[in-house]
Amino acid sequence: MIPRVPFTYGQVDNVLRALGFSRHEFETHSKGVRYDHKESGAIIILPLLPKRNRMLDYHYALVRGTLEDFGVADRPVFEATLNKAS
Repeated sequence: MIPRVPFTYGQVDNVLRALGFSRHEFETHSKGVRYDHKESGAIIILPLLPKRNRMLDYHYALVRGTLEDFGVADRPVFEATLNKAS
């Protein structure tokens, strides 16, 4: 079984957009979604999965790491925002 976090792709999508990311769906070899944060230059690319699905742990780590690396939100702020969105 692939480890998942307690948050859904929809919850993370809502928080990213609340943090100022724009969302663009695309289809090249597979369907995906790209989040762009113009102020920081951060880009997050994820597969397009149902919003109700719990997020895979490595996708969550990618999102959280990008937010921290680009100074958009540190881990406590991101997780607190997600918990409020639950």
